[in-house]
Amino acid sequence: MAVHLRRWLALLPFLAALALAHAEPVQAVITLRQSDDALRVEVALVGETSTLPIRGAVLELILAKPNERLRAFMKDGVLSRTGSAKLPAEIVARTPFEETKPGTYRAVLKPPPPPGRYVLVLLDTTFKGEATMTGREIELPLSENPTIITGVLPETKTPSRYLFYALAGLAVPALIGLVFALLARSDSRR
Repeated sequence: MAVHLRRWLALLPFLAALALAHAEPVQAVITLRQSDDALRVEVALVGETSTLPIRGAVLELILAKPNERLRAFMKDGVLSRTGSAKLPAEIVARTPFEETKPGTYRAVLKPPPPPGRYVLVLLDTTFKGEATMTGREIELPLSENPTIITGVLPETKTPSRYLFYALAGLAVPALIGLVFALLARSDSRR
C-alpha cells in the first residue's frame, strides 16, 4: 500500500502543473469552412512550451464588427490579449466550442453571418477570474475553403486564491491515501 501511495505522491507535482495549464502561451490553429448553411470552425490548441494538447478548455467563438477601438486592441492585425473578456465592438455572433478530441474543439454558426468584414475572436475563459483571447480580421464569404489562421492565447496569471484551491483539491486525495496507508500499516503490525 505504501508503494502505491509513493507513486501517487510522485505524480502530485505533475498534477499541480496541470492546474497551471494556461501558465504558458497556447498556439491556436483555427480552421474555417463555410457552406451555404453554416460557418464551421475547428480549433487545435497546443502549449507552446510543453507542446501538449490543451484539454478541457472553455472556449467561445465571437464574430465582431471591426471598428477603430477594436483595431486599437489589435497589434499588426492580430488580437492576442489577456484580462477582460469584453470587446469594444458590436458582437454579431457568438457560440461555444465543444471538445471533439483532446485539444481539438469545434463550433458551428448556423446560418453563417452575411458577407462582410469581421474580427474572428477565440475567447478562453477556462479558469474563473481570467480570460484570454486571440483573433484576426476575416472576410466572409471565405475566398479559400478551408481557411487556416493561427493565433496565440497569451500566458495568463491564475489568481492566487484560485490556484490555492486548485492545488488544495489535488492534495486531498493524496492525504486520504496517506491516512489509509498509515491505518493499514498499523493494522499489519498488530
